[in-house]
Amino acid sequence: MRTFLLLCMLASSFAIAPTTQAATAARAARPQNLLANPGFERTLPGHDWMPADWDTSDAGLPTVFYGRDSLIVHGGSHAVTLANTSTVYPMGHNWSQTVLVGRETWGKDVVFSMWTRSNGLSGRAYLLVQAYRDTLTKLARIWGVDREDARRRYGVTKIDDPAMDLAWKRLQFEDPQTDWVKREVRIHVPRYTNVIFVRAGMFGTGQMLFDDASLTLEPARPTPAAPQNVNLLTDPDFKDGALAW
Repeated sequence: MRTFLLLCMLASSFAIAPTTQAATAARAARPQNLLANPGFERTLPGHDWMPADWDTSDAGLPTVFYGRDSLIVHGGSHAVTLANTSTVYPMGHNWSQTVLVGRETWGKDVVFSMWTRSNGLSGRAYLLVQAYRDTLTKLARIWGVDREDARRRYGVTKIDDPAMDLAWKRLQFEDPQTDWVKREVRIHVPRYTNVIFVRAGMFGTGQMLFDDASLTLEPARPTPAAPQNVNLLTDPDFKDGALAW
C-alpha cells in the first residue's frame, strides 16, 4: 500500500511540474508594465481618494471633476473618472503618469493601452503617449520637488528650458456611450529619451472612466516604405470626423 501511494505521489509531481514551469515561463515572457499602480487600486497616503502615482491636469475650473470610482470598474475594485460640464474654456483635461526611462528603451517601441468607458461624451476623448528629453522633470522626480523648484536648483532660466518633445502619438475617439473598450497607442522611442508621459483625457463635456492601464516595451516594428505618388495624409478630406488631425 505504501509503495502504491509513493508511486501516485511521484506521478502527480511529474504531472504538475511541467504545468508549473509553463506558467512561470509565461509570466517571465509577459512584457513588464512600466506604470505604477496601473489599476488605480492604491490610494495616495494622506488623501481620501486620489490614486497613488497618478496626477491630474489643473484647469482651475469648477466645471471639471476628477474622482475614483468603486461602482463602475473594469478590473479590481477601482477605476478613475473624469467629468466636464462646460466648454467655455476648451482644454484637454486628463489623468497622467510620468515614467523615468533610460537607454534600455532607446530604439524600441512603447505601447500604452488602457480600458476606457464613455458616458454621455460630447466631443473627443483620447489616449496620448509622449517621449521627451526632459532633464528638469527627471531631476524633479529624483529630488522629490516640483519642476519649477528643480529649474531653480539647476540654474536654468525659463527661456533656456532644455525640454525636447522627441515623439508622441494621440488616439482620439468620440463614441458618446460605450461599455469598456481597450484602446492603445504605440510610438518608437528615440535616442536620448529620459521621460515618458502617458495621458488619458477628453476635450468636450460628459464623463470618461479609465481603468487597467499598461505601458510596455516591445521590439521596434520595421518602418514601412512610403508609397510613391500617394497622399500620405489620413482622412485628407475630413470625411471621417478629422480624428486623425
